[in-house]
Amino acid sequence: MATREFTAVYEHSEGWWTASVEELGGAFGQGRTREECRESLKEAIVLILEAQRTIAEKTGASKLLRESLEIQVA
Repeated sequence: MATREFTAVYEHSEGWWTASVEELGGAFGQGRTREECRESLKEAIVLILEAQRTIAEKTGASKLLRESLEIQVA
């Protein structure tokens, strides 16, 4: 299993923490504490990545060539 790094952006308002991920649209988390919010966000990221992989595998998987691609971004 690969490890990936994402940038979480947090906001605190009216007793709740909310968060999103800059690099992955649609990944949101929330919680009463920042720790709860972080865990919620991690769950959302995993679900999105699993769904994207499933969709990719079902759409012409036999015609695709997959390889790991590693890049450095500032």
